[in-house]
Amino acid sequence: MCMTKHHKIKAFTIQELVIVMIITAIVVGLSFTVLSLVQRHMFAIRNNFEQSNKIDLLESALWLDINKSAMVLRSPNENEIIFNKVLDTVIYEFRDSFILRDGDTIALKLESLKCFNKGQLQNEGRIDAIEVSFSKQRKDLRVFVFKNSEAAEHIN
Repeated sequence: MCMTKHHKIKAFTIQELVIVMIITAIVVGLSFTVLSLVQRHMFAIRNNFEQSNKIDLLESALWLDINKSAMVLRSPNENEIIFNKVLDTVIYEFRDSFILRDGDTIALKLESLKCFNKGQLQNEGRIDAIEVSFSKQRKDLRVFVFKNSEAAEHIN
């Protein structure tokens, strides 16, 4: 008679493997949910940064143009501002969904455009300050630039 010894191999049972797979599926599902939330937040942060960057670039361009211009005019069209410089002229066209600066497009949704001359609201003619708003809800999404006046302008 031959006696065979049965050696038991150490291994996981099928129930243990199923439980591990269920827990893994739950963890993976939760991680994908969290990942989609993080991606949405990153997309919103990127959009806010891009909009703030465009507003900063517009403010810089307006500031340089208004202070280097001999005369700034708001056209009767009301959506155009003309900066007459010594060597050239720069024209801004303000539309609802974008702003044109001599052919360069700045993609910003315009809420309101106000022009001033010596503190008074000006619909056309000579101006010395510009306020551009991009949102009624957020006051930080606005640009206000003014021309540094010389004493001779106040005397005349």
